[in-house]
Amino acid sequence: MRDDARYRAAEAAVWERHELPSPTEHWVDHPRGRIRVLARGEGRPVLFIHGSPTAGASLVPLAGALASGPLSGLRVLVVDRPGCGLSDPLDPPPATSGSSSTPPPRPSPRSSRPTPPAPRMSSAAPPGERRP
Repeated sequence: MRDDARYRAAEAAVWERHELPSPTEHWVDHPRGRIRVLARGEGRPVLFIHGSPTAGASLVPLAGALASGPLSGLRVLVVDRPGCGLSDPLDPPPATSGSSSTPPPRPSPRSSRPTPPAPRMSSAAPPGERRP
């Protein structure tokens, strides 16, 4: 079970360590869960979406610099992707009766073409051959 208060305290320490005021917290409701967004600054919005398996706090140095540095006319929005940070994990959509929750695999558009050989990336001779 996650400890939201402890997470928020650690996250606030990250903003403080970078000498930035804490952002405001917003929530986006989705039919399959809530997504957390932190906002900082005023002006044109710039959306930051972290990679996996991190959380939005990993973008604090960049987001904070944009919101308070020479580009201070920006409003940075830092998203905690579903299942990361304090955002809810997205539950799979309910399966409708008579259908599978996993779609059947689609054939590759290249499946009828032969695969070209990979280029050699080394000057070493293949086994059984000698270079002069």
